[in-house]
Order: sequence, then structure tokens, then C-alpha cells
Amino acid sequence: MKPGKVQKNCFNAMQQIDESTIKTRYYAKLMLFGEYSIIYNSKALTVPFKHFSGELSILDDNKYTVTEYAKNSNAQLQLYAQHLHKKAINNAFNFSIDTQQLIDDTERGLYFESTIPQGYGAGSSGALIAAIYNKYVLKSADKTGDLRKRLAAMENFFHGQSSGIDPLVSFVNKALLVEGDNLQVVQKPNFSPTNKEGLFLIDTQQTSKTEPLVRHFMHQTKNKLIDHHFLQKLNNSVIDSLLNTDYQQFWNLLPKLSEWQLNSMQRMIPEKIVTHWKKGIEQEVCFMKLCGSGGGGYMLAFAPNYERARDFFNYANLTIIPVQTPSDGS
Repeated sequence: MKPGKVQKNCFNAMQQIDESTIKTRYYAKLMLFGEYSIIYNSKALTVPFKHFSGELSILDDNKYTVTEYAKNSNAQLQLYAQHLHKKAINNAFNFSIDTQQLIDDTERGLYFESTIPQGYGAGSSGALIAAIYNKYVLKSADKTGDLRKRLAAMENFFHGQSSGIDPLVSFVNKALLVEGDNLQVVQKPNFSPTNKEGLFLIDTQQTSKTEPLVRHFMHQTKNKLIDHHFLQKLNNSVIDSLLNTDYQQFWNLLPKLSEWQLNSMQRMIPEKIVTHWKKGIEQEVCFMKLCGSGGGGYMLAFAPNYERARDFFNYANLTIIPVQTPSDGS
């Protein structure tokens, strides 16, 4: 199968996943394309990112970890366990969760040992939900339901209204193409046809909250201050060109998407990043875009020449995290 070609099998039902192969460690995710436009059912391309991960653990004297972090995580899990328990009692879920066991485990010191930064658009809550789902959703539960909707129902506690995509990517540990209710597994996208291009994250060194930014976006589109139809069309074209390995089209469209986000979604771009974003486009060093909801956390940068872009951001004293470099691009 050619790189980027869409596989035909879909994860619309839990029974299509071999649960025996699911590990206890859950990875971060990166939504490469589709943030915000997915609200209006555009395509989205999202991948697991193994640089960050997390797993459920019990705090004890023999474990090497940051005690304050573990205690804080445990406190949050206790609140979440009570939330799930109340929802389950009120029959809010169409599947069964052993919430009493979850509560008992949190009282024993259960926490989520994670390197995934919170408020950075890397799917920290998604990885947590995937871990809890795998451990506490009863195996006798109906397996013909929509896994994404189940995970979304569990993640709503953290985001108000979850799409379920973040925990799904972490749960199946595969790149996914999303379009409405249709989910397809795709091969890891390759951005480097000439082995010069690269993809990396830029650390804005500040966190953000998703809900107010989504609310702002919805208000702007409702009042026609943001043309979401244009965004949908452009976003879908970028994804299609990448998955069809039409690299010339892909790298022609990226600057347009980057410039559109810069002009139309500046509230989602930290002020200290704006100058570099502009220079990246003008000098054709890199084409930046939001990673998740933006507002802080990480920004994505696609570079026609990875080495040149790396030097560009090192000179600006901005920390970058490689996602795909020329050495692993092909």
C-alpha cells in the first residue's frame, strides 16, 4: 500500500479492536489538521505522538515520582470518579463502568503518571480517558455501540463538550482520518518526500483552556466574522493532498492555511508567536498553524527545510520538539 493511502477498515464499533493488544500506556495526540473546522464536519487528521505518554498507577513508598504531582492527580481523579458515579447512577451512559472500583482505587492512591503537558493541545485528558475506559468499562458492556461517543461522554467532564477524538486516538494508537461519524485508519503521514522537510512543535510556554476559545470561534462564525466554509474547503484540500501523496499541492496549500489562521484567528495565537508566524511565511522558512484549540500550548510548524527552520527558532530562543525530521521522514 502506498504511503498515506487510506485503509478501508473503520473503528465504528468497539468489537473491531483486539482488546488483548491494548497496552497500559497511552500516548499523546496531535491533530495535524481540522481543529475548529471539525465543528462543522470538516475532515480532521490526527495522530498519536509517542514523545509524551501516561499510565494509571498507585502511589506508594516504592515508587519514584513527584509526590505533589501524584497527590494532585489523585485529587482530580477522586472528583472525576464521583462525577462518573453520579452519571452512572442516573443512567447517563449506555454502557457499564465499574465506578465503585474506580472510587475504591482513587482512595488507595490511584493517579495518572503522565508526561503529557496539560493545556497544551496534546490530549492529556484524552490519554487519561482511554486508560480509564480500558480498565473500568465492564467487558460485558454492549460492544456494538459507537466507541467514539462513549469516550466523548466520559471526557465531557474536562471540556464541556468533547468530540471523543482525542481519547479514541490514544485508545487505538493509530493515525485516524475523521469525517463526521466516519473514522478511518491511515498510515503515518509522510511530510518529507525529498528528505529535507520536517514537522515540529513550538512551545509557547503558556497554557490555555479550550472551552472559551471554541465559544469565541462559534460566536465569530455565527456573526460571519470568520468564514468557516472557506476554512473547511481549504482544510479538506490540505488533508486530501497529503493522503494522496500530492506533495506539490500539499506544500502549495500550507502557506494559505497558515496565513488564513494568522489573519482570522489571532486570538488563538499567543502574541509572542505572531511575529515568528509572519516571518515564517514571508521567508518561506516554515508554515505555522494551531495545534488543537491554540491560545497557548504548542503550535505546529511545517518546514520545507527542517534544518533551516530549526536554526530560525533556535535564534529566536523558542523551544521546539521534533515530530518528524528528515532522518525519519521516509
